[in-house]
Amino acid sequence: MQIIGVSFHDKLFELIDESHLDNKDVWKRANLDRKHFSKIQCDQNYHPKKKTVMALCIALQLDLEQSRDLLARADWAFSPSSKVDLIVQKAIIDKQYDIMQLNVTLFKYMNEILGV
Repeated sequence: MQIIGVSFHDKLFELIDESHLDNKDVWKRANLDRKHFSKIQCDQNYHPKKKTVMALCIALQLDLEQSRDLLARADWAFSPSSKVDLIVQKAIIDKQYDIMQLNVTLFKYMNEILGV
């Protein structure tokens, strides 16, 4: 029997602690509003949308392996058939962590953005 790993919630806040960022910095960098971030913080069983997790990966400047891990803890994965996922992965690989610039690219190609 396999031991259950750390939850999405616990892993996220572990990563935030390791980043030495304030929660406010994280939600702003992820293009989330305070209320949404508060819900994530207060509800240990909260299941975030995939785009929310990807936005948090960008905000925390995670590498590709860390991003895949955080997505998996929220029951998500990067899809090789999703243009949004491919654009976000490329930004992570290239260490392009400016969410506003990433959102300009996403909007240009997909008419979608991360965060709010």
